[in-house]
Amino acid sequence: MPQTFRGPFGKAARFLLNSSSFIQVPTSTPEFVGLDETSFSLQMWVRRISLGSSCLVSQDTAALFIGFSSDESTLFSFSEGPDSETQDTFSNDQLVWVHWTFTFDVSSYERAIFRDGVSATLVQGTSQASGALQSTGPVVLGKHFAQPELQFEGDIDEFKIWLKALDSDDIGSTFYSHTSNVACLVSSFDFDDPHSLQTNSVDNATAQLCPVNSREALRSPTWKMSSRSQ
Repeated sequence: MPQTFRGPFGKAARFLLNSSSFIQVPTSTPEFVGLDETSFSLQMWVRRISLGSSCLVSQDTAALFIGFSSDESTLFSFSEGPDSETQDTFSNDQLVWVHWTFTFDVSSYERAIFRDGVSATLVQGTSQASGALQSTGPVVLGKHFAQPELQFEGDIDEFKIWLKALDSDDIGSTFYSHTSNVACLVSSFDFDDPHSLQTNSVDNATAQLCPVNSREALRSPTWKMSSRSQ
């Protein structure tokens, strides 16, 4: 079975340095129809084993990229506009749990990055995209298909997708809790239930979305990971 390790809330998913260690989130369910042409926020707890360039979240070959640069700044980009990059670097984040939130406001094309609930200062001129995200492909955790050298090594827990640009108050009320009364939460993955982990022969992991009511306790999804990623 895939490896899971202790996270901030129960179990976390561990990603390894091999081509089959990733999780694919479908974007064609009644709860979640994609990130294109809309505001959105992605939240997750991250514990990095290896530092350096790596990809936390991607979509298609270049449409969406969230990850880390070689100088340990944090990046949030998609094909429309420049990469949003934190002014600060985070070389002390190895083996430390950090909560990250990445937001995009479609009305202004503004992107923002929050580290442990605090808005990070971005490099001047990099906060605004030139348009909305133009991709309907699956969201992928831990891997960039166009650049396999950016494989992420570490743990991810409490991955959440919202179809709104969360503000600091929203983030402060959500990142230390399994539950939320903030609207527009469309999918959540806590990786807690070991009985929901099934090995198979395919080279990916499919996170099957469970129905989410934003005012109920979030339920664990079923997800699958290749046996070669153990």
